[in-house]
Amino acid sequence: MTHEKLLDLIRSMSLAEKVGQLAQIPLSACLDGVGEPTGPMMQYNLTPDQVVLCGSLICDRPTDAALYAKTVREMQEAHPHKIPPILMRDIIHGFRTVFPIPLAMGCSFDEQMAEKMGRISAIEGAVSGVHASFAPMVDVVRDPRWGRCMESPGESPALCGAMGAAMVKGLRGDNLESADTLAACAKHYAAYGLCQAGMEYAPADCSRTEMYNVYLPPFKKTLDAGCDMVMPSFITVDRVPCVCNEWLLKDILRDRWGSDAMVISDYADVWQLLNHGVAEDLKEAAKLCIRAGLDMDM
Repeated sequence: MTHEKLLDLIRSMSLAEKVGQLAQIPLSACLDGVGEPTGPMMQYNLTPDQVVLCGSLICDRPTDAALYAKTVREMQEAHPHKIPPILMRDIIHGFRTVFPIPLAMGCSFDEQMAEKMGRISAIEGAVSGVHASFAPMVDVVRDPRWGRCMESPGESPALCGAMGAAMVKGLRGDNLESADTLAACAKHYAAYGLCQAGMEYAPADCSRTEMYNVYLPPFKKTLDAGCDMVMPSFITVDRVPCVCNEWLLKDILRDRWGSDAMVISDYADVWQLLNHGVAEDLKEAAKLCIRAGLDMDM
């Protein structure tokens, strides 16, 4: 689709359709008996008409690729403008074929193997109906108390950037339009591994010098490799939640780096603004995130 045709499509969409494209919901909202990829889900109370308008579905490991494909086709046919939902999934270290965890892969210092892992993951994921993977994770991790260290290549910004870029190349292949490719998402932007005392959701106290020299470079490296999406981290930076942090999402990502990568929240991260105390209600939380540069709410 050309840029002009895309603009024409947007102009013809209703407000409800546009809002729907900003939302990612679990595949379980459309199918019974589907596993939940992120744990217990909130009650969405969405009508069937609202479900059809959602821009993306997050799914668990497919057990029936044909059924998943049928669901996507039915949602596309029911959409007023025939827009299909994008299926996304965490494919961290393999899909059907299981590879070493990213921390172990980082120990190999083998970028070619990381790219091969991404390539095989993309082939297996794409044939199962997935369009995008929430990988690579390029958080620099230096506190073993944090429970997500195993998802990262390690403590070196250079290593995280190199392994992340290699995986992006493998996932995307030579041409993202090919049937055996997946869009890539770099996470968690930024300084997630610096959460205080290794406690999940704890804030990060990071100087700009550390941010520029340690925690941002791996993301820049993956974006330079063609990464399609960026996922903000759950934490606060300078006491501002990353999901609504204009310095991160606008000043750095858009203005300094010139990136047009899609920004998607982590699960229920917009809702977390109420816990952070920066939004009075969900309406204000959504407004803060959209204005800061968020494109899709998981």
